[in-house]
Amino acid sequence: HWMTPSASRTCLTRSVMSEAAESRNNDVVEPPVFDNTGLPESWEAAVLLVDKPVGLTSFGVVKRIRHRVPVRKVGHAGTLDPMATGLLIILVGRATKSMDHFMGQDKIYTGTIRLGETTASYDAESEVLERHPTDHLSDADVATATRPFIGTIGQRPPAFSAIKIGGERLYK
Repeated sequence: HWMTPSASRTCLTRSVMSEAAESRNNDVVEPPVFDNTGLPESWEAAVLLVDKPVGLTSFGVVKRIRHRVPVRKVGHAGTLDPMATGLLIILVGRATKSMDHFMGQDKIYTGTIRLGETTASYDAESEVLERHPTDHLSDADVATATRPFIGTIGQRPPAFSAIKIGGERLYK
């Protein structure tokens, strides 16, 4: 059970979503446009399942939804980095009281690994600092190296993380 029986569940669908195209000139990200397909009649308690595009922050999604619903209480159950895509659970109205339930659910992450490249931010958001040859690596070598990232893991945020320590963003 995801929520109490009285809470409504619905899906926010995208009517226009063109990969959140980034302009090379000024790094403006085109916001997605959401239609009203499948939205509830009552916003007393709703859960919206949003396919977050690249380039939009989790709070950016919340902000856009907050401007389109007749309820001020809107939040998300877990932050996705701006570069990440995937399911973002948006809670509206009384459903925000179920945030801990959603945050406690198992999650599955997938990604692409670029072997032989090193960046300061540990992801594709910063420039490649070093490149190393990878043709000597076998599939077995890659499987062995990725094994520690499979299953339940403790994750230490990198210095570029948006996490706050002492009220200050870690990357600052």
